[in-house]
Amino acid sequence: MEVRQKEAIDASKSLTVFPNPANDFVNLHLNINFNETDKVETLVYNQLGSVVMANTSVGRLLSTLNVESLRSGLYHITVQVNNNFYSSTFTKN
Repeated sequence: MEVRQKEAIDASKSLTVFPNPANDFVNLHLNINFNETDKVETLVYNQLGSVVMANTSVGRLLSTLNVESLRSGLYHITVQVNNNFYSSTFTKN
């Protein structure tokens, strides 16, 4: 039986998160083309690896995340489009 792993895509060329550091919100820009049927899942993880925010949409990326309620610290964002993963980090002041 063949086991296939999902491969991470180089996020430095695909997913941009700004401003960084952030206070109230972060903007996300994913440099790929979406189909109207593509499932787009955005997850934000804290330093312990716990999911602190999640959003799922179809055919579009949620372009602004309200991070006002997050505690100060470093966060990891993963965006999954179909079977492709894009990742980045940001600091919350």
